[in-house]
Amino acid sequence: MMRTPSPTQLALAAGSTVLSLALCAWVWSLRTTPSTVQLIDSSSEEQKLFEERDTQQAQGRELTEPDRLLHWPLSEQAVSKMFASMGNAKNDRFILDPHTYYWVQPSAKRLLYFAEYPGLRMHVNTNDLGFRKDVDTLDPPPDLRILVTGDSHAEGVVANTALFTERLELALREQRPERTVEVLNAAKGGYCFYNYLGVLEKFEALAPDLFIVTVYGGNDWVGSVRPRRFFEGLPPGPSIRQAWRKAIGPASKGYTPLLSQYLIQVLDLQSSTENKEVAREAGLEVMQEIALLCKERGIPMLLVYLPAAADGQRPFVQPMLDEVNALVDLGQGAFEIANLLADELLQHAATQGAKTLDLRANFSAAEPFLYWKKDHHINILGHQRVADALLPVIESLFPE
Repeated sequence: MMRTPSPTQLALAAGSTVLSLALCAWVWSLRTTPSTVQLIDSSSEEQKLFEERDTQQAQGRELTEPDRLLHWPLSEQAVSKMFASMGNAKNDRFILDPHTYYWVQPSAKRLLYFAEYPGLRMHVNTNDLGFRKDVDTLDPPPDLRILVTGDSHAEGVVANTALFTERLELALREQRPERTVEVLNAAKGGYCFYNYLGVLEKFEALAPDLFIVTVYGGNDWVGSVRPRRFFEGLPPGPSIRQAWRKAIGPASKGYTPLLSQYLIQVLDLQSSTENKEVAREAGLEVMQEIALLCKERGIPMLLVYLPAAADGQRPFVQPMLDEVNALVDLGQGAFEIANLLADELLQHAATQGAKTLDLRANFSAAEPFLYWKKDHHINILGHQRVADALLPVIESLFPE
């Protein structure tokens, strides 16, 4: 659990720098057609940043309670190097946050242009607190308030009205018209395990009746490797980015959705058993901290596992996987890494008292493709399927 920092400690933390981490950034624009995935290789700055990190380890430990997960507030400079969303100079969506590291501008009204979307564009508004929602946060609090976090899949490459959080809220309201219901979408593009913990810390004062953590299997583990190394005082890990870029060559542009949403994690963790273990520990220990904080605050927790297209609906992307494997020769078991990590994470969360919802079998049973072909984020059908799967779980937790 992160202590509330004093002004002096915040000043010390603000002077720090941290590793550069960016696997995919979600770029939004009002007037141009943005890419919803972006590949960024930040390994060239990693060594320098890890050397500078050593000067702030003692300060960081002062900001963390004994026997709790090490993490602390970072400066804007550090966050901009760690997360591509904050580091993109053309992107004014995001603001510095001491808990989640970056958050979004509240009360923003924007359009995202997307070729696959019906009508080619969608409204992506935020409310008064920065949640992905068209209406402001309820005050006084509703009878049932659910706080949801996740990465860009949960934040959604769909209109606000098509988000699984909004579809779930609508279904719950229809079933219990005599009660007020609110589902708050606190997911953000580029988030990983450490950001999910920050969401709970940031919004615990809203006293949610349920906290839903939506883990995306395609890149949440690899996205947590460098933060884990940084906060735990571990040395920089091996970088394989240049190797796979050289191996795939010019063909990499054709695999951008698969790379950013799945293959970067496979390539990284398959190539380095050390990175795979760091990723595994990050998932387990951050999730344990989230579960512990939920227990202390009396907030039930639900872990939802959302698979990548390559795991949830593999037949749709198998030809592309075969092509990449022929170029890189990933080796036996490479495409099962996320599944094995997910099995252990779900079991561990259950032992910590969390409810779990594994969507792999659910998605595999679907006939239509539940992801956009352009960027492999879940599409409108995917969001509705998540909402439909969540509804009976919520009903069992909060019977009428």
